Amino acid sequence: MKTTSSRRRVIRVNRKMTQGDIEAAVKLINEWSTRLPRTPLVWSQVEQRTGFTRPALAAKEEIQRAYDAAKAEKRKFNGTPAEFKKLTEDVERLVAENKRLQKGESEWQTTWQRVLHHLSELGIDPKIVLAPIGSAGRRHTGETLAAIRGERQAKYPRAAKGRAGKRNMDDEGGDG
Repeated sequence: MKTTSSRRRVIRVNRKMTQGDIEAAVKLINEWSTRLPRTPLVWSQVEQRTGFTRPALAAKEEIQRAYDAAKAEKRKFNGTPAEFKKLTEDVERLVAENKRLQKGESEWQTTWQRVLHHLSELGIDPKIVLAPIGSAGRRHTGETLAAIRGERQAKYPRAAKGRAGKRNMDDEGGDG
């Protein structure tokens, strides 16, 4: 019997698989999750432990069935129904949050496309508008926020009533 060594595994060359070899491979695969729970079940590991190549192993129906069943078992959820329900709810929540964030990003991109379009319509180079502001060109933070709030209050007077009783450093002229 001739053997070939490729890196770590020894593969038997020109040796036919006996019924005992097939049964040993099936037993190895069936016991994989209990004997080697942290090691993933992959063909290369089975090859290494049996000494036969993947095509030779997969050609035997019994071995292929055992392998497929073991992989399916590894994919099963082994927790309680309550854990499964919580994980399902978490996935649904994350999917909803992802959709919300994608919608927000799409709206943000649309807004900036509008801004850039209107700038070009007015003959203003967007690079100039988006350039950093020097300290001399900045208005006082309180003044800026007051201007923004003034515009918002003019547009949405009902929203301004809800904030009328709240005190803010910016309203008092602080640095914020």
